[in-house]
Amino acid sequence: MRRVVLAGWGFFGPFHADAWQRLAPAWGLAGLADPDPAARARFRAAYPGVPTAEDAADLLEAVRPDVVDVVTRPAQHGPVARAAVARGVAVIVQKPLAPTWGECVDLVRAAEAAGVRLLVHDNWRFQPWWTTVAAALVAGAVGRPYYAHFRVRPGDGRGAAPYPAQ
Repeated sequence: MRRVVLAGWGFFGPFHADAWQRLAPAWGLAGLADPDPAARARFRAAYPGVPTAEDAADLLEAVRPDVVDVVTRPAQHGPVARAAVARGVAVIVQKPLAPTWGECVDLVRAAEAAGVRLLVHDNWRFQPWWTTVAAALVAGAVGRPYYAHFRVRPGDGRGAAPYPAQ
């Protein structure tokens, strides 16, 4: 089984944890890093026995996962990703990669120099319609596609405080 550490347990963290759990037994949660004690407590209530830590670097050192899934606020993406890169741990970062273009370039260069896989993604990749489409493509349901377009406008993120738990 491959092991993933989540960094961040705000609004999106539970969605990521659920998605990783659905990939079991190939993947399993190895821990959560979040500086907020209340967030760690909520995680422990949902995933008893899975380690938590305030600092991502400490947890990465302790559990040595295969991947860290960075679901923190954007300002923390770089520090958490760098901690993973320094330990040879693959990194999946929720978009944006970093707050500035320069930080993005520096992080990409650091990962390349260390030979560590660095991926940027959007949490919507876990939505059922994407997994259904992927399964259909793998099964050959539509032959070999040469073009696809899919637009989603669900209203996510609207309002003065769209993610109060983040």
